[in-house]
Amino acid sequence: MYIRAAGLLPHPPIVIPEVGGREAKVVEKTYLAMDEVASRLAAQEPETLIIISPHGNLFRDSICIMETNRLEGDLADYGAGQVKFSYEVDLELITRLKGLTRDFPLLFLDEVGARSLGSLGLDHGATVPLYFLDRQWKNKPKILHINYGFLDASELKHFGGLLHRAIREEKRRAVILASGDMSHRLKAESNYGFHRDGPVFDKEIKRIIDEGSLDEFFLIDEELADNAAECGLRSLQILAGALDGLALDKEVLSYEGPWGVGYMCAYMEVRDREDLLVGLAKRVLHEKILYGRDYQMGGEYDELRGERAGCFVTLYKDGRLRGCIGTIEATCSNLAEEIAENAIKAAFEDPRFPRLEEDELEGLVISVDVLGPIESCSYKDLDPKNYGLIVRSGYRRGLLLPGIPGIDSARRQVEIAKNKAGIYPEEKVDYFRFRVIRHAN
Repeated sequence: MYIRAAGLLPHPPIVIPEVGGREAKVVEKTYLAMDEVASRLAAQEPETLIIISPHGNLFRDSICIMETNRLEGDLADYGAGQVKFSYEVDLELITRLKGLTRDFPLLFLDEVGARSLGSLGLDHGATVPLYFLDRQWKNKPKILHINYGFLDASELKHFGGLLHRAIREEKRRAVILASGDMSHRLKAESNYGFHRDGPVFDKEIKRIIDEGSLDEFFLIDEELADNAAECGLRSLQILAGALDGLALDKEVLSYEGPWGVGYMCAYMEVRDREDLLVGLAKRVLHEKILYGRDYQMGGEYDELRGERAGCFVTLYKDGRLRGCIGTIEATCSNLAEEIAENAIKAAFEDPRFPRLEEDELEGLVISVDVLGPIESCSYKDLDPKNYGLIVRSGYRRGLLLPGIPGIDSARRQVEIAKNKAGIYPEEKVDYFRFRVIRHAN
């Protein structure tokens, strides 16, 4: 279930033979790549297709989702009215989104609202990619059509996280398509003329996808994007928010701009769904080490904001411990903040190790242990495989997590816990045990 794959596709109607005729041959490279991305998305056999379009119902202060039983469209505006599309809307997913976005600027456009605010027809940001997808489906999925709004990048990221959460809670097998052209200012003969930032913007988008650092979509300079006259960045920012925390295989299949507009086709497939807690710890460390700033959590972590618990974040590099810091009981307002704070401390404040450096991020293994209730016990109740241990003597206290390789007896568990606390081997101690839920990559 959940998000299985995503794609970036352009939407030039001229790429479709029924529209472009012989001119469509000029962008044959794009045509073939769009067909390939569509084939890969369809192979995921999704229950729901989510399209993020830069055309249609666009509002400065709101994202728009069309809420109706069915969405239809055609290419009549481009001389090919015989090419038609019809999709059932995933109303259950919309209902789930409504429950998660009560305080978010999100407009659900129904038949009544469309009379004055917009249209319930599929715009060409959707119909052009659907031309390729329609030929590939084994079983046509339902659709969720999103028109992005001209919101801040942080808001678009937050919405992407809420979308991810809605998909997860609704248990949908979904694919997401970001529709968007790159710069419209690659050549002097284009409708927008040439600007030197046009090619720079397109190269930056390709670099970000190639390197897999999708969070960098939120760092692109607004002036650069404005000068490029693009219509794909906001689609990609919502997509990046939705994919946050997922391990991806990514590929740019093609890029060209024969008429001064950049057409890029890319495909991203989820390898294994990265654990939410581990993904949070990883992104906290990446933001701090690479960019020197705090990670801004999106809506995908809202469920963690509703919990409080102690936790430990453990780092491993090349199979060896690289840092471990945690809290026995909650010290922050919620579990998301608890994980973030302990991740930073494990990387920078474990006195046994130097500060974690940028060149160590590659291949870093992270585990997050969330502690359950702590209960008093006797020595005979100890079980180092299934229970963590706390030993206490006066103000001195030592803790050891369960399931540590090489610690397979209560005697050894107590010995190490005492040593960590500075308690002599012969001293009597009080015993406490706890279970953990371990999350690891």
